[in-house]
Amino acid sequence: MREANTGIRMEVPYFQVPNDVFRAGLTTSELAVYFYLARCGNQGNAAFPSYSEIANSCSITKKTAIKVIRQLEAKKLVVKQRRWSRNQDEYFSNVYIVEHAIPVDELREAAEREKREKAQLRQIGRTFIEACQKQGADPEVTPELEEDIGRQIEEASAKEKKKKKWAYAGVE
Repeated sequence: MREANTGIRMEVPYFQVPNDVFRAGLTTSELAVYFYLARCGNQGNAAFPSYSEIANSCSITKKTAIKVIRQLEAKKLVVKQRRWSRNQDEYFSNVYIVEHAIPVDELREAAEREKREKAQLRQIGRTFIEACQKQGADPEVTPELEEDIGRQIEEASAKEKKKKKWAYAGVE
């Protein structure tokens, strides 16, 4: 006769994450890296895997791991500290401090603000693309193209505004 499964048994310590992390609007990659860093920290909040380890464990590229760490830092969910080696007289690794107090409302507001900004950039880009199409151009229009063109136009107009301010102040 077979014994009933009475619970989860693990050879390694388990880890927990705050419930609010699921309400924070994180991407799949951000969640995976946050979970991995929490797991590496075991019962504490400090972890020190390499970017390559993070990438391999989360099934993402090293480039994406670096990008996601930056995003988690910007969202104040991870603090990256560089470790200095006195013997080698250089930085040799990073320590990641995983934040467990998740600022859900702040993150949601930031996500909504970013969504609105992207929509505005896409509208600016769409207007420019339509003007180009009237002149005979036929670009393959994607939301990314619209957003990229909108961002370039916004950056160019910001530079022009700065030039005008300097000119008004008599500085060249």
